[in-house]
Parts: sequence; structure tokens; C-alpha cells
Amino acid sequence: MFQLLENCLVGKCRSFMNDRKLAANIQGEGLEGFWNLRMAGDVVLLIFESSDALNRVQKDKGDALEKWFYNVETWTKESMVESRR
Repeated sequence: MFQLLENCLVGKCRSFMNDRKLAANIQGEGLEGFWNLRMAGDVVLLIFESSDALNRVQKDKGDALEKWFYNVETWTKESMVESRR
């Protein structure tokens, strides 16, 4: 399980919207190769198909993520604790 989570980003949504609409909006910005899962409230986990997909997004599309999220960061075990606060 934790190995899968190595290919994830965590962010807090700037505005609340359902998961499908959020995914469609992000994909509209040209980001692909991920699916999203709401962790708690406004905290969303972006799960990437591979480490290459994650690295591409971090390198080339990080600014696009900032349009939809505050504090986008790579998932860590501590992220799980933070989402519960």
C-alpha cells in the first residue's frame, strides 16, 4: 500500500467541488495519468500511474496544480495525520 502512495501528491482544494468535476478540470489543464481520492474535507490525494507521470507533473505542470490546490506536496505518512486535523 505505501509503495503505491509514493506516486502521490496531496493538496487542499481551493474551492469545494465533487471529485469528478475536479478531475475533469485538472485534466483540462493538460494533466493526465492520475486519479483523485478525497482524503478528508478539502484534502485530496492525487494518485499517479507511475513515478514518471508524477515527476512530469511536478516538473512541467506544477503551476497548473496551484490553480486548484493550496499546499501541493508529495504524500508522506505524516500527510495522513495532517488530513485528520
